[in-house]
This record gives sequence, structure tokens and C-alpha cells, in this order.
Amino acid sequence: MTQVLTTDVVAPRQRVAFWQEMVSQTFVQAHCDSSVGEAFRATISTETFDRTEISRIDAGPQRIHRRAVDIARTCKPRFYLCYHASGHARYRERHAENLLGPGDMILLDNCEPYSAEYEDSVTSLVLHVPHDVLRDRFRVPERARADASSADPAA
Repeated sequence: MTQVLTTDVVAPRQRVAFWQEMVSQTFVQAHCDSSVGEAFRATISTETFDRTEISRIDAGPQRIHRRAVDIARTCKPRFYLCYHASGHARYRERHAENLLGPGDMILLDNCEPYSAEYEDSVTSLVLHVPHDVLRDRFRVPERARADASSADPAA
């Protein structure tokens, strides 16, 4: 069954705060803000498969910060494989910075601080994989983290 959460159900002045709740409910505790204020709109559609989930995010320009204080509150150990279908994002994790565009991917660990800045509207697909599931299949998944995979073979 697909769960759909959207900022369209609240008043424009409440959208960014509601989005922060949507992100926290679907992914992890995080701080979210947007420079477009009341014009901000976003939707998350999530499907669950056994112990993994996949989410489609359609969202306006924003910043998401997963801080140490957020991790201390709660951490359900997961890796996120983020595929950008449209738009651009700048990710910062473990002193690495990656700019992603359409067709690019990045692997993030929700038990580590990170930030994501979406300069324009984006569509992303995010596979949520429990740490133990990915570690059962890859020796050291952490080696792939903070390195973006580019759709551009020349990159």
C-alpha cells in the first residue's frame, strides 16, 4: 500500500513546518527550511516492501540538515540510495560535497550528519535499506558513501 503525504493539505504558511514533519515521519528527524516560504510545495509517496521502502519525492527548493542532535533523538539505522530524476541537489556528508543532477545517485547513512540543498524543484527516488540488509550483501557499504555516481560518463 502506498502512503502519500503532501503539503497541499495545509495552509501555505504551514507548508515548510509540515514538510519537516513529513520528512521526519518518512525518513529521520531533520531540520528543513525553504527560501520560497509560502510558495513551497512537496509530496512524498512511499511504498513498503518487507524491510525496505522506496519513496518518491517531488519538492520545491529547500535545505535539509540531519544534525548530531537529530541523530541523538532517534536513529533507525538505514542507508538511503538517492536517485535524482530531475533538478539539482548539493549533498554534504563526512567532509565531502557532491552536486547531483538528473540521473545521478548518492548513498547516505542516516546515522551520520548530512545536509542536502535543493536549488530548484526536484524529483528523487529514495531506497531505504536497513544497515544490516546492505551489509549482508556488501562488505563495506560505507566506502561508497559520500561519493556521487554520475549519469554523465565523462564526469
